Amino acid sequence: RRMTMALLVRRSATLQLWTRHFSAQEGLRLKIRSREVARGTLEKLRARGGVPGTLYGQAKHNMSLSVGSRDLKEHMKRVDFLSTPIELEMEDGSTCRALPRQLKTHWRTQAPEHIEFLRWPDDLSKSPQKVPISIVTVNEDQCPGVKVGGFVFRPWYHWLCIASAEPIPPAIEVDVSHLEAGQGVWMRHIKLPEHIKPVPRGKMTDPMLVKIMKVK
Repeated sequence: RRMTMALLVRRSATLQLWTRHFSAQEGLRLKIRSREVARGTLEKLRARGGVPGTLYGQAKHNMSLSVGSRDLKEHMKRVDFLSTPIELEMEDGSTCRALPRQLKTHWRTQAPEHIEFLRWPDDLSKSPQKVPISIVTVNEDQCPGVKVGGFVFRPWYHWLCIASAEPIPPAIEVDVSHLEAGQGVWMRHIKLPEHIKPVPRGKMTDPMLVKIMKVK
């Protein structure tokens, strides 16, 4: 959508892939409650500090639920929020791993208004899942192209990948400390784990992830 023509990188990019896996024991846990599905209940729920949502998938019945807005906001700060399964704790004490699939926020305040969770399969090798992995840049203050007046252009904030195993990288980290003005980084420069495969967007199989733009 916002892709531009870019110069080829004149030397190999120094890239690092975030490999730390954030498990439920490290805080990825949310308490949920079942909720009523009736006219007028959603606004009352939000007024009490709750966020309505739905849990679906894995050939099980859909569950209408609610989660605390404050707790959800804390999880939304994570770069891997939409790519890492969360342990959902039910009212009866049982748990279910699920991936935040869709999140609707208020157009002005960005407060969460509705969330959908997809039940996470027990065996990804039998049921691979699509996950959006965030793309982040580091060392912009050391970038030669930025020091001469350029700026970092990042056309994509995440890229959809298919995961056939865990762990799932929280983010793809692109080190721009060596890039001159006009240079960029493409997906082909990144060595992803074997169980993580980028999903093409139409005919786009090798997207540009970062480019140091020149200021005219």
